[in-house]
Amino acid sequence: LCPLGALIAGVMFYWVCGKKFVRQNIDLGARRKLGGWYEFASKYVFCGLTVLVLVLGTVLGSIG
Repeated sequence: LCPLGALIAGVMFYWVCGKKFVRQNIDLGARRKLGGWYEFASKYVFCGLTVLVLVLGTVLGSIG
């Protein structure tokens, strides 16, 4: 269930809310702003790895 919850949260935060909303909330109170790599890493790497963990957990019976 954890990978499913992480995937839903990631999709809602990174895909539904939009780049501007995410950037404003992440940088809120930060001394240094995040670089341009963050959008790519959060949208594609995080969500992609979460899908991979979910699929592997289903195929292998569980992970851990």
